[in-house]
Amino acid sequence: MPAQSQDSPSSTPRLMLKDGTPVELKFVRMVASSQVIAGEKVDLRVTREVRVGDVIVVGKDSIAEATVTVAQARRRMARGGCLELKIDTVRLANGEAAPLRLVEDVKGGGHKGQMIAGMIAVGVVDAGFAPLFLNLAGKDATIPADTEITAYVDGDVPFEPAESRSVATVNQQEARDTKETMKQLEDLACGPSEVEHSVRTVMDPQPLPVQPADRALIYVIRPTHIGMLVQTKLSVDRKWVGVNRVNNYFYLTLEPGPHYFCTQEGDYRSLLSMVVEQGKTYYLQQRIVSTADLQLLDEQEGKEGLAKCKLSVFKEKK
Repeated sequence: MPAQSQDSPSSTPRLMLKDGTPVELKFVRMVASSQVIAGEKVDLRVTREVRVGDVIVVGKDSIAEATVTVAQARRRMARGGCLELKIDTVRLANGEAAPLRLVEDVKGGGHKGQMIAGMIAVGVVDAGFAPLFLNLAGKDATIPADTEITAYVDGDVPFEPAESRSVATVNQQEARDTKETMKQLEDLACGPSEVEHSVRTVMDPQPLPVQPADRALIYVIRPTHIGMLVQTKLSVDRKWVGVNRVNNYFYLTLEPGPHYFCTQEGDYRSLLSMVVEQGKTYYLQQRIVSTADLQLLDEQEGKEGLAKCKLSVFKEKK
């Protein structure tokens, strides 16, 4: 039997886009926390081609996608908005997609680029990506159009050259204005306004729940003496899930994915959208600062606030 040729397909080395390869991107349009909702996609464009040897594996102007994971518009009393994005994938020259993770370099041309670089704080998250998180006093969190970032290829990605493909088209859909976005979010988040609840506080210490592996655990806390007689209720995805008074907390679990939160006190509402992950714990704080307010806390703040609170039990009034 004749020996196999050295040039046979089985002996041809495969191209590999290596883990950690930088991919330079820029935002196609401005992203404002008052004009997006968690779970929505945001387009970025590749600004410099990526090669393996002499082969272009990521073309200039190829499209990358990010997902909005937290969005909250600016609130009353000079409380700023917040915005978090997870960089997902970039389109390769053969039409496949490569996963990305975000790194800490943020660049931008001119005054806008310098300004945004100074406001972004990047923190690495256990899941292997870094969130882009902005929380600006009294303003929406905003990423201007053409703001540049650098992402890394997340893991080795085999690349099979294919016939030349046209560059994917950017989604040209116009951004919603703030009023339209807030109305849509309110419709997704808030429960029926006519529903009333009775609530009581469990004075004895209660064991905390075990974190479920397949769901997210959400604590909703109100660690304050302000508003002694005021109830703040919370709905998720149009269903009321709990009520707090002063120094109260309650908890719930949610399936992974985007969810929509509405806290209400009287006629005042505060809205938040967030993508939650299985096996993770989140802390939301209800506040009364002239009006109702809902805030996503980091783990340390959340645990400190939870330690000051007692369990709230509620039921709907008939």
